[in-house]
Amino acid sequence: MYYEQSISKPQNVIIFDFGGGTLDIAVMRLGDEKREVYASGGVDIAGSDFDRTIIEKRMLPHFGFGRVKHHPEILEMIHAIPDWMALPELGTPINKTILEKAIQAKIAPVRLKALIELIYNDLAFTFYNRVEAGKIALSKDGATVISLEDKNIALWDMYTRYQFEVDIHHYLVEVEKVLLNTIAKSGLELGQIDAVVKTGGSSNIPLFTNMLTRLFGKDKVKESNAMSSVVGGLAIKANM
Repeated sequence: MYYEQSISKPQNVIIFDFGGGTLDIAVMRLGDEKREVYASGGVDIAGSDFDRTIIEKRMLPHFGFGRVKHHPEILEMIHAIPDWMALPELGTPINKTILEKAIQAKIAPVRLKALIELIYNDLAFTFYNRVEAGKIALSKDGATVISLEDKNIALWDMYTRYQFEVDIHHYLVEVEKVLLNTIAKSGLELGQIDAVVKTGGSSNIPLFTNMLTRLFGKDKVKESNAMSSVVGGLAIKANM
């Protein structure tokens, strides 16, 4: 409804709503007296998955991954880092004792001290925010730095857009498949689509914008206000 205010004649439109939790796609006829949805689809892939992938692919070595072996209880803690819901549950006295004994035994002491800092000094929320900020920065910049510093942690990692695109490429394949299947369900051909309207923060990731441009052409891919267009549409609906 937000996009519909900007058109002067009927169009076949794809709404590509790609946010923090899901991708939702609708193939619609807009601008007619009777708005029509030809097909809809989606998948549980979005910004939070990309954050988790960055941590899994790039951040875990800062906390002992690759250095700690034959200690399954410590490896379990390291593998829990990408899950923001699981990490706070690790802050038990037993786990702290396990980590402190490993440090005394000279097992990756610098990295395990960083892990203790992350778990026990309330740095998890800050850490996840830094990762998300780095991801967002790569929508505009070719490289960014993800960093976190505190008493026993000094994390600094240069991360490029190319690395990010390699890390999440398997998601691109899934997203393109869902998009093409939804269009097929609508009965329309790619050439019959007049516009692809992007909304949601993840829709600004260049890897996915380039995919839409490749499929539909640059002129058909329309930028919407990524963070407020849905709210704008709700306001229009409420005022009708």
